[in-house]
Amino acid sequence: MRFYRRKPEGPWQVDFWHNGRRFRPSTDTTDIKKAKEWAERHKAALWRADRLDERPTVTWDQAVVEWVEAHAGLDTIELRKAQLRFASESLAGKALDAIDRATMEDIGKKVAKTGASDATVNRYLAAISAVLGYAVKRGHLRTKPAVPKRQEARKRLLWATHEQAVKLIDRLPKHLQPLVRFSLATGVRKHNGTHLEWSQVDIERRVAWVEADQAKAGKLIDLQLNDEALEVLEKQRGKHRRWVFPFRGQPMENPAQVAYKAAVNAAGLPVEFDWHSLRHTWASWHVQNGTPLAVLMQLGGWASYAMVLRYAHLAPSHLAAYVKGCAMPALKRRCVRT
Repeated sequence: MRFYRRKPEGPWQVDFWHNGRRFRPSTDTTDIKKAKEWAERHKAALWRADRLDERPTVTWDQAVVEWVEAHAGLDTIELRKAQLRFASESLAGKALDAIDRATMEDIGKKVAKTGASDATVNRYLAAISAVLGYAVKRGHLRTKPAVPKRQEARKRLLWATHEQAVKLIDRLPKHLQPLVRFSLATGVRKHNGTHLEWSQVDIERRVAWVEADQAKAGKLIDLQLNDEALEVLEKQRGKHRRWVFPFRGQPMENPAQVAYKAAVNAAGLPVEFDWHSLRHTWASWHVQNGTPLAVLMQLGGWASYAMVLRYAHLAPSHLAAYVKGCAMPALKRRCVRT
């Protein structure tokens, strides 16, 4: 049994194995003596649960509190809290082992009645599933119930031409222009761009990076800086000691608001052209300029090759050479005498 801390002043974590499964829960205390006592009680409870099928009755409310405390540093924590508050209207006071697939389907129907899309319904159910999954890790549940999933409509891949991108930037307020230019030059995701720090930028090596704990796939991402990106960064120098793209001394929480939408409309882009479409545009330009998909995958920090295949149709020329190489030799006509 090993004890460690994720942060110098944070609570003690415990790392141990039980019945072939690894457990790494937080003890919720900074006192090592209390942490060891908690760990022994927790391990004993797991043994009783397996051998005697004894499990303490844990309610949804308790499980939510534990999950939120353990994931307080999550970039999307506020969104998750809102989703869990909605779920709590139906699950408050309910024992975890009483939550089944049918219960979640009912909650999904309630979300849908608010006018939410199937994709949004799935995000709410995923939030519930995350809490139940953490409860399994904590030993409160034996297994997590199956999560119903709705078929999501496939979204069209939206990207802008160079002319449209110029129009978009020209119609944006001045505080948004550098961030949009940088996004189109690097493909950085919205939150990673708005919260980029100078400590994550190396001008001499022409690279910036997104730390693993900030990245969607959980892996460090290198942002290769071209001349456009370097020009943007040079003009941002001196605006803030910490943040690269500050607004009134703080990072922008959601730049894709009224001003951005108005600029999208003025540039002649479809209303669905959201902030993430800037990343699609960056990737589309790369493919059209001949960047191999395997290289694009590394540049964009995608976790799977399937994610970059969405852009393959924009560069059909990369298949043409292979098609030519497979052509049959011309058949010679034979003269047949009658």
